[in-house]
Amino acid sequence: MYSLSNKQFASLGRGEKIKVALPPPDWAMGSLIAEATLLAWSKKQFRKDVCSLIVSAKLESIWIDCANPKGGLTEYYGGIIPDILNWSENAMRPIPTTVVAVELCPSHPVSEAKKLCWPMSWVSPLGYIYESAKGDW
Repeated sequence: MYSLSNKQFASLGRGEKIKVALPPPDWAMGSLIAEATLLAWSKKQFRKDVCSLIVSAKLESIWIDCANPKGGLTEYYGGIIPDILNWSENAMRPIPTTVVAVELCPSHPVSEAKKLCWPMSWVSPLGYIYESAKGDW
């Protein structure tokens, strides 16, 4: 089960759309998956109060940077590089990957999502918790 950070909730409260990246399920890789199927899967990954805000889910190719771990899913998967053309290499080369990009929209949106980011935390089916050290994104 994934959780949003306080900053992500605050953005939704201000009427801003947000996008979060979820690692895709194994069955979604290497085949054409309907957006409705990903949307239904995504809604099962969050609490009910959050899943009601999910408006779209699609596979998206992104770049990640594993050179600067900052806790939470960034430490586990790597930091999402928002703009590969302006990214400067620090220690490691960026790694291409695919995520499920989930867009959450408040009832009265005033702006588009600014960037794709990881949710604040994840509790695995076995009970392991991966969360941000700072609780922000």
